[in-house]
Amino acid sequence: MFLLRSKNIVLNVLRNRPETSDFGRLSTISDHQVLRLLCWLDRSGLSLYLHDRIDNLNATSSVPTSLLSALEKRQTENRRIVNQVITHFRSLNSALSQAGVDYVFLKGLTLVPDFCSDPYLRHFSDIDVLIPANSMDDAIKAAQTCGFDCLGSVRQGEVQLSTPQRVRPSRFDPVFSLHEGQMLEFHSTLWDAEGTRMQIPPDFGGCRAKQTVMGITFPALDLAHRFLFQLLHAFRHILSGSIRLAWLYEISMFLASPRAPEFWTDCCELTEEGDRLRDACGLVLALTNAIFRGPIPEIFSERVIRPIPSALKVWAETVGPRWAMSEPETNKSPLLIYKHFTEHPNDWSHHLWHSLLPLNRIRHARAATQQMRNTTRDTSFVIWKERIRTRVACLSSYPIEYLRFSLALRRRNALTPGP
Repeated sequence: MFLLRSKNIVLNVLRNRPETSDFGRLSTISDHQVLRLLCWLDRSGLSLYLHDRIDNLNATSSVPTSLLSALEKRQTENRRIVNQVITHFRSLNSALSQAGVDYVFLKGLTLVPDFCSDPYLRHFSDIDVLIPANSMDDAIKAAQTCGFDCLGSVRQGEVQLSTPQRVRPSRFDPVFSLHEGQMLEFHSTLWDAEGTRMQIPPDFGGCRAKQTVMGITFPALDLAHRFLFQLLHAFRHILSGSIRLAWLYEISMFLASPRAPEFWTDCCELTEEGDRLRDACGLVLALTNAIFRGPIPEIFSERVIRPIPSALKVWAETVGPRWAMSEPETNKSPLLIYKHFTEHPNDWSHHLWHSLLPLNRIRHARAATQQMRNTTRDTSFVIWKERIRTRVACLSSYPIEYLRFSLALRRRNALTPGP
């Protein structure tokens, strides 16, 4: 109960109109409770944003000393991480340009300053680049000159690379720890969610602009398409069942920034390429608004959020926030809306049982466990113990979330006047 209350206090503080009255309630939590809260903050990507908001509100005296010192330590460590990422980013940008590769950077540094005012407030894990399929080999060769090794393709349209590392990072390692390896992902497509199809606007990747961050000039999507891509990125992670609240927070900050009405009109028209694309964007915007309660341009409320099906609205307003704040491995409520975005009924059935009872993954998990036993600090016993725990929690929580969603949808339909 304490953790849920602490999460709500954090979200209240991070909203567009912060509520600082609850800060005093954090001062009474124990050191053990601080550790649990920090674990959630790190996983959600909100640690540094919270530290920045505490400074801006001059609320340091209202926060437990152990929590404040831990956040300050994370800020220091993240500066080292960001500096390492920028070093690799600069050399990769130069190598791709000199090789004559057609490329566009995605996410990461491209979000500064429109989604994130300061790169040192954001935790960077990898570098993402959009590369045409026919230029992938040239891009890999260029990356290899910067010290990256090709790890292969984990899914269609995506190639992973990394600088050398002697030990694979464990998921139990602190998020803000400097690892030897820098991950790099080359994407040949902007949409890769299995079992779903999205009507991406034509020439999406070709709508680009030069961007300069920390003295590095590089190609990125233009601002309107960057915003749409962030909505799609968040939506893809909703479908996959795992999202970082920091992504929604950054979308909320972007929406709160003053823009010309013509810009919002252009963004809105991009989302209306098809009903499925509009529903995906409307779902993300509704979920973002339910959690952070920031302003949304009226044109989005009328043309993007209002037309989406009531089931998506109900999920975003009731079940979605609880899911986004919980452990993604133990809460599978996105399955409740996945069916709306699938191509065929068989895709939905396959995904449902694949998510709740992934028996076909066990053989691969055994092989992967054996393969990484010598390269990771996670033991086989810990891995399997964690899998069993999360699977039991998942199977027990899904019926509860289904019931909550069904009751909320029934109430919504009862209040909606008929034709």
